[in-house]
Parts: sequence; structure tokens; C-alpha cells
Amino acid sequence: MFNKKIVSIVLLSITTSYTYAKLPTPNSPTMQTQQTEQKLGSVNQSYSSITESTQKKYQEEQAARWGVTEQEWQKFEEIKKGPRGYWSPNLDPLTTLGIEAETDAERQKYAELQVKMEFERVEKELAYQRAYTAAFKRLYPNRLPVENLGKAKVTNDSMSVATSQRLSVFIKQNCATCDKQVKDLQKTNVNFDIYMIDSNNDDSVIRKWATKTGITPQKVLSKSITLNHGSKLWKTVGNDSIPLPATFQEVNGQLVRSK
Repeated sequence: MFNKKIVSIVLLSITTSYTYAKLPTPNSPTMQTQQTEQKLGSVNQSYSSITESTQKKYQEEQAARWGVTEQEWQKFEEIKKGPRGYWSPNLDPLTTLGIEAETDAERQKYAELQVKMEFERVEKELAYQRAYTAAFKRLYPNRLPVENLGKAKVTNDSMSVATSQRLSVFIKQNCATCDKQVKDLQKTNVNFDIYMIDSNNDDSVIRKWATKTGITPQKVLSKSITLNHGSKLWKTVGNDSIPLPATFQEVNGQLVRSK
């Protein structure tokens, strides 16, 4: 009986020692690895929470800016991932939601929102244009203002189906037929934009040519005629096989050559 107790005590002591030996110490590699994994997990969770919070704040701000709900903004982002995002990559949120609207009520809602926003935008731009024109007249009363890039844009995103009555006329220096066409156009009531393709972005070149063809500062300041450097735009809409002068009209947001 006594021997059995000794054996039991010895076995218990061995088992306890083995158990303690298996437990990692605070400074052991195993314990350090576990602590590192716990810290990384905590950091990743915090980073994920910050990212979600930032994205949510961005969606809320954008939705408020465009006058839609957060859910509508999320719908817009989803639409951009589909075919519409490929067809019209730069389409604004209201137009996108309006085109993809599922009911007449939704379509009408987005149309009204866009009309209001466009009206406010145009009012601001016109107010600034009036201030700019007044400043130019005051500072340079006898100079012809030259547009750096011009108003015409070549784009596939415009939803307008209207044809602009305003003409875009591409000309070059030392071109008698160019000069004649511009002089003839001034005798009509048509407004037009001049694009000189070989001005080398030198305003004085266009001003000198405009003076020679009878274009006055009043016509330019009133925007009935604009003067533009046109080399970049000509590379987009023209080529060497097209003789100058070349006249274009804006149709559906694109410049189309007039016959």
C-alpha cells in the first residue's frame, strides 16, 4: 500500500512537471508569435474600421453635394461599374441616375435636380464672365482678348441633341481664302469662333491677323466672335487633307464639318 502511494506521487510529479514544461514562458518565441499575431489582428481590424468610416463619410458628402441620398449615390457607383460606365465614363451622377431610372417619377426627379443645379452653375459662370469682360475692357480697352483653348469641346458624353448655330472656323496665317471667309461671315448675323492652327500660342499673331480682317475689340468682348489658338483642337477634328478655311458646327457635343 505504501509503495503504491509512492508510485502515484512520483507519477503526479512527473505529469505536473511535463505540463509546466509545455506552457510557453512570456519571453518564449511561441508566446511572442502569439502576441504579434494578436497585435496584427487588432491593427487590421482598426484599419478596416477607419477605411469603412472614411468611405461612408465620402459617400455622405458626395450625396449631399449632388442633392441625392446616400443610397442613391451608392447606386450611382454601382452603375458606373456596369456598361454605362464604359459607354459614358465621365457622365455626372444626376444624368447617370436619370438615364438608368426605373420609373417615370425617378426620371422626373433627377431631371428637376439637374435643371436646378445647371441653372445655378450657369448663373455663376455668367456672373464671372461679366466681371471678366468688364475688367478686360477697363485694363486693356484697345486690345483683342484671345481665348487660350476656346469654348468648343469634342466629347462623346454630351446628352444634347441640338445643333448649335455658332460656327467654328479654322484658319491659318497668309491664307487669302481664310481672310475672305472671315470678312464675309462678319457681314452676316452668325456668331463664330476663330481657331488659328499655326499661331504657336502667340496672342500677338492672332491679334495682328484679326485687326487685318476687320475684327474689332467690341465684337470679341461681346463674344459674337472669339479668337482661339487652335493647333490642339485641329489635331482632334482635322487633318492635312482638309483645306483651310474649314468650318464646323457643334452637333450632339461634337464638331462636325459644315458643307
